[in-house]
Amino acid sequence: FPSGAESQTTYPTPSLLQGSWIRARDSQLVTFTSNEMSGPALPAGSEAITDYSLYQISGNQYLIGLQGPIQGAGDDQMLYFCWELVRITDRTYKLYELTPIASGTTSYSTHRVIIEQSPFYTKTVSDACTLTTSSVAPTVLYKVSSSSATDVSPSTIPDAVQDCPADVFATYEYIKDGTGCASGASELDFCVDRRTAHVDYTKCATPKIMYSSDGLLSCLTSYTLNSNVHILLINHDTTVDDSTAYRFVCMELDTSGGQEQATVYPKECSGSTSHSLALTRTVPIAVGASVGIVAIVAVVVLVVILYKVLKARNQRAITPSKPTQNGNAHRDASPSDEEQPTVPAETETPRTSRLPPLANDATPKSPALRS
Repeated sequence: FPSGAESQTTYPTPSLLQGSWIRARDSQLVTFTSNEMSGPALPAGSEAITDYSLYQISGNQYLIGLQGPIQGAGDDQMLYFCWELVRITDRTYKLYELTPIASGTTSYSTHRVIIEQSPFYTKTVSDACTLTTSSVAPTVLYKVSSSSATDVSPSTIPDAVQDCPADVFATYEYIKDGTGCASGASELDFCVDRRTAHVDYTKCATPKIMYSSDGLLSCLTSYTLNSNVHILLINHDTTVDDSTAYRFVCMELDTSGGQEQATVYPKECSGSTSHSLALTRTVPIAVGASVGIVAIVAVVVLVVILYKVLKARNQRAITPSKPTQNGNAHRDASPSDEEQPTVPAETETPRTSRLPPLANDATPKSPALRS
């Protein structure tokens, strides 16, 4: 290293990042070892550089640079760039590239790098991370099995999927590229499990509007840029050809004149290749939610009524009778007792003779008077 560059300290790679990843926006392989990174190529004369070091870590932001300066006919050059990595799952990170595209140079006019001439003053995160996450479109790093992997294994997709944003919780009829399908609109359904888009190609077989042969894509993450929601999805196809089917797909939502629209891109939400969809909600998620709420309320009301009935019965069963005048309480009433008519209390009546009745012609005889 020339003066200045050789004194820059390198940082070890955090353990969660170590391993190999595919960058969704261009399918480039990125590998982190314990103390360096290899990945997207930068031009160096007639060659390409793919090996880098971590020079500073601040929170989620990483200052990454060449392991040594590029030797040239003129002044030697040192290149740095900034990545912000936000963990989604153990298998996926959201990647923001926060260094602007280099200006005033031909070699790096499409690369997000800062270029330093000799003597290569030490750089920091703040020197390279000059853009904000709200102003750039992120992509995804997806962890793969080895440094020689060229694609994602579909069997790992369940480890990475997330809930789709609520903006698409609905079933849609879609019309592609401004024209109707062969026999009417076809269906795009996000309501099955809220994590996966199910595409019906029955009426719109060509082209595959979501860049998936099987029509099954799951949400990895989403973001909002320029007031529009963007969804990054992964395709469940066993294999992809990067022509009609891609592993990663980006869907941008928009509304124009009251019409919901979506533009679907391969890999990332930019570029000239896309499909435009006019969407009509046929089963808004709000309808399903309302039905569910009504059902829950009905169950709660029924439970409350049953509880009150049972409580009243229990109270009648355990409440003692009022004591009688002699101080003794009546025994607990039984259901059969409750059904008996009430017997009025006895009242005192004049006493009558209990002698046998007289014959019909007999009259009572008075005892003889004694003289």
